[in-house]
Amino acid sequence: MSRPATRSLASWQQYHAIFTQQCLRGPRNRFASKSLRLPSHPSHHGTRPFSGSASWHAGQMGKAFMPSAGRRPQQSMKVQKAKAERDAKRQGIGFDIGLIPETFVMPRGKNLPSWFSNSKDRRKLEWARLKLRLKEFYSAVFYRFFSIRPNPRLEWRKLPGIAKELHKEMYEHFAQGNVAAIEGKLADGIYGSLQKRIGLRPANTAMRWRLHKYLSRPRTVSYKATLLPPATAVSKYERNAMVQAVVRIHSLQSLQRVQRVSERNERGQLRVRDVVLDSQGREVPETELELMPKDAKESVEYVVVQKFHRAGKEGNWELWGTTEETTLERLESDQKALQDAVKAQSAARRLAAA
Repeated sequence: MSRPATRSLASWQQYHAIFTQQCLRGPRNRFASKSLRLPSHPSHHGTRPFSGSASWHAGQMGKAFMPSAGRRPQQSMKVQKAKAERDAKRQGIGFDIGLIPETFVMPRGKNLPSWFSNSKDRRKLEWARLKLRLKEFYSAVFYRFFSIRPNPRLEWRKLPGIAKELHKEMYEHFAQGNVAAIEGKLADGIYGSLQKRIGLRPANTAMRWRLHKYLSRPRTVSYKATLLPPATAVSKYERNAMVQAVVRIHSLQSLQRVQRVSERNERGQLRVRDVVLDSQGREVPETELELMPKDAKESVEYVVVQKFHRAGKEGNWELWGTTEETTLERLESDQKALQDAVKAQSAARRLAAA
């Protein structure tokens, strides 16, 4: 059993150099600094009307984790670290390594090359999907039975339901302006980003997000498990690892603006009420509040969820953000980056052995 395990560890270590590069340039997360687009604004993301794009630099992480100065009594390192992690998460600069390399989401519909008009590109995508799915299966089995102790759970069958619940909670709490209530269910980057976007809202303004129905069953389209550095220098009970999965959610959603207004009643008494506005800025009558708005949008989202395994302790699933369908250009770029990382790692080993 030792020889297969050794080969597996070697193949998993190919990812680690790329993890470092991703941390330095920031995660490729579809949620980020841009606000959720209200219905009155055109969407540039087609079937993802509530998505954005991310960019932050991990160089700020050092500042976030510096102990506070002053004459106050010194806290233990554990307390300081926990406080620093919370502060970093609120600022959107916490620990976030991004997508695991070679995360593959097969294109659908018009984005999928035709077997008749573009069979060459279609073969490349189909072959890449087959290879990566086999690699994912092998990595998941190795992660489950050989790499970590105690043995972690895969939760393949539960994943669509887990992602669906996290997706719904995130949008509902963001619309209400209260993502702090689900802080433990969101990755660092998306949590800080949503908090910033809530802070940019005008006073007395909120949103009303509703998911009217699922147009198809949520489905897992990618499942990756990998060890995190250092992978072999510690015992199986002390290793760190992560699992990251992509779940396709196809739904019908609506987003409306809510304005808090003050007005006087017939007796001249001042009262405050929340007014739901349609896409044209007009008040929605109370009789129509429970009806589905005419501008409800069909949305296809590839929701990314992840969980960490740190030194023998398995964490809970959290929402990282969303990703997009894999294009042939992105596939080739990711493969080249992985090959370059492997070559660099091999050269470093040869240099160290010389």
